[in-house]
Amino acid sequence: MVVEHVSIQKSASPGLASPGETITFSVNIQVSEFAESNNFQIEDAIPDGYTYIGNFTSSLPGVTATPTVNGDGSTTLDINMTAGGNVPGGAPQITLTYQASIDQVFNNAAPILASDSLTNSISSQYDLTAGALSCQEGSSATVDIRPVAITKEIVNPQASYQPGETVTYRLTMTIPSGDTRNIVFTDFFPLPVFDATTIDSVNFGPGFDVRLSPLDNAGLTPINMTTSGATNSLTINWPDLSTAVTQTISVDIDVDISTDAKPARINSPSL
Repeated sequence: MVVEHVSIQKSASPGLASPGETITFSVNIQVSEFAESNNFQIEDAIPDGYTYIGNFTSSLPGVTATPTVNGDGSTTLDINMTAGGNVPGGAPQITLTYQASIDQVFNNAAPILASDSLTNSISSQYDLTAGALSCQEGSSATVDIRPVAITKEIVNPQASYQPGETVTYRLTMTIPSGDTRNIVFTDFFPLPVFDATTIDSVNFGPGFDVRLSPLDNAGLTPINMTTSGATNSLTINWPDLSTAVTQTISVDIDVDISTDAKPARINSPSL
């Protein structure tokens, strides 16, 4: 067990968000009844990727918060806990709150991507009227950028299929952040029901085996498409995506049931 003069916990809400959303940070502080402080400073290092909004509140009267935007895109928030007088020992839990928004891009213009993490750290230093000097305590909170969501479905489902019939699969990726890189769809088809090498991997668009579905709003054209007989798969390589809104990449893929296959119920092959 560790006994501390001051204990600090930092949290962020929501903990899962997208660029453009507002995050509320909370700092909870507990002070020992034997730890009256006459010099209590907190420094919050708000990283690049956030824009400090403010809306600072404190349950302890007189506390001040001064933001400084740094050249690297980060913001330093200096909080003076003793601006209104000493922090008394044994005081009820002190709660600070303030807000920042998640940017679309970092300071170097690189986009904030799905599944990125933004960690916000605080450090404190305080003196006690009983004589202890330069005591330290810290905490941190992380906000994760919403990851992509991937789904696969059969567009023309039926109870059973005959050899030579066409099955249309729809692959959909939703990108809440609107930004992601190195996007690759690899779709594996089961043998002997399908032969992936029969899919037209040269032409893309309406009237061809692979085309954008009605769910798509990104409007991308693949960099390239390839099929593999070894893995019985189709691979689609997409350009990077960088926008300020949620984007959906969705394609429909036509594949014929092999003439070697027996009539069967078709489940979605893996993506």
